[in-house]
Amino acid sequence: MKYTDLLEQGSSEAQVQAFLSDGELGGGEIEAAISRINAQGAGFRYNVRGSHATRGASGWFMRGYPEHEDDRPIGPMPLVTQTELDMLDEGDIVFHKAFGYGHVVELGEAYILISFDDDDKRKKPSRKFGFPSAFFQGLLRIV
Repeated sequence: MKYTDLLEQGSSEAQVQAFLSDGELGGGEIEAAISRINAQGAGFRYNVRGSHATRGASGWFMRGYPEHEDDRPIGPMPLVTQTELDMLDEGDIVFHKAFGYGHVVELGEAYILISFDDDDKRKKPSRKFGFPSAFFQGLLRIV
């Protein structure tokens, strides 16, 4: 029996679910996929009557969203380590993607002042960045 035969016969939801659980449709692959999704906390079923959204067409419907834990790291590895930041001192050279190379003028607990080589010293003698967040965000790199 084929999937289209079920639709033409006007089978009920229970009949379709029984048909799927026997593994006749898709060689049991669909049942295995449904079981995996159900185990992750989502409800997955076939509705012959369809719904308002499908304009009465039959189809698969899922309730909830599968819970899935990803073991991969959330973001890229930091460009700088905490030990490198601890060794940073006034006079050290840093690099900014837009401003180029510069020297650390002042290093505070929450900020860092940098004098960039390409800046006009009369207009902008130094620029202030959050410390250490500017390094963790990739705005500044230690050279």
